[in-house]
Amino acid sequence: MTKILKLNHLQWNQLGGLVDSSSKEGHTFLKRMKAQYISGDNRFEGYGEGVYAYLHDDQLIAICGLNKDPYLEDQNVGRLRHLYVLPSYRKQGFGRRLVEHVIDQSRQHFKLLTLRTFEDDADKFYNTLGFTTDTMVYAATHLYQLTSQVYLPESYLDKLQKGEYQLKYS
Repeated sequence: MTKILKLNHLQWNQLGGLVDSSSKEGHTFLKRMKAQYISGDNRFEGYGEGVYAYLHDDQLIAICGLNKDPYLEDQNVGRLRHLYVLPSYRKQGFGRRLVEHVIDQSRQHFKLLTLRTFEDDADKFYNTLGFTTDTMVYAATHLYQLTSQVYLPESYLDKLQKGEYQLKYS
């Protein structure tokens, strides 16, 4: 059986396989997610927020978080965070379906999604899902418009007004 779940009250013993696997690959973001969750700094409990996981044959194989973008003071901007898929399940569509699910969930609460990645493979992956590479929004590398009207956060609009950037969207 395969399904995507919204995880309420994260149980880190259930997520240990994902955290351990990501650490072995040299990634620290799931350890950081765990520490922030335990400390209460980020529990993914705000408006529109959540942690989503892919369950396949009773095993959690992928995880992805959704927050209000913590780097912007704009309630209309969500942030895709901490996507991780176990290596043996990559290139099979699980990550794509999980991100598409998170995008669908975010449409109910936000007008724009942001994320940050510096890995070429991740950049290509997100671009195939419709994200645009754009570094004009603070602490983001990619944007995804969730509404038919282009939404730009105020920090972006400030840069446009100062002539520091040319609008790419039509």
